[in-house]
Amino acid sequence: MRPEQVYLVGCGGHGAVCGEIIQLTGSMVMPVDTDPKKIGEQLLGHVIGDAKVAQQVIDMPRKFFVAIGDNKVRMEITEAWLREGHKLCWPLIHPRAWVSEHTHIEPGTVLMAGAVVNLGCDIGQGVIVNTGATVDHGCVVENYAHISPGANLAGMVRVGECAWVGIGSCVRGSMNIGAHSIVGAGSVVVKDISPGVIAYGNPCRMRASLGDERFGSVYGVKHQGPEDGAFPLRRRT
Repeated sequence: MRPEQVYLVGCGGHGAVCGEIIQLTGSMVMPVDTDPKKIGEQLLGHVIGDAKVAQQVIDMPRKFFVAIGDNKVRMEITEAWLREGHKLCWPLIHPRAWVSEHTHIEPGTVLMAGAVVNLGCDIGQGVIVNTGATVDHGCVVENYAHISPGANLAGMVRVGECAWVGIGSCVRGSMNIGAHSIVGAGSVVVKDISPGVIAYGNPCRMRASLGDERFGSVYGVKHQGPEDGAFPLRRRT
């Protein structure tokens, strides 16, 4: 039987990792990108195609996965492909991740190697649970959020839509991290984080509000995460 084809939208470093997981499931990676510099190059032994052309072929719905680290861009591209009638890929779970049988994970989400998702969790669409991150019992991670490598969520934490928990951060049980907020690397979250803010430190505190009214074009900096420290800020007074 011919392997199922999955169109991988986004061919950077994160895309390569997601593509490898697709291959580990026994499916065939069909990499596509919008960057003219990448089109025609190779990713995991396959030639990178034009994402715009692939998206517009609506007479043959495609199974696709958006492998872009930026939360808001990942959301926008996913919704655009869905509007064209394409089908979002099942959750990508690395063979060395561990997931409870009593948890729920939506399509378009990826769990990297070493990730742990414990019992009773609800993981939304287009979420990234990155390398070695842990999500303990009863957590809710809403659509298009990102739990960075080595971050730890204790039980009953809620992470809002498009929120980003930075690398190596720890979040105490029953905390809420608001939608579109960014928790900086190595933070220790012991109080709720409001929506649409940048917070970091030990203990984690709000440091600034995100600069644009809708939080964004990609939090203002394309393909950068909370570890990069370069965002358009509106300073607290």
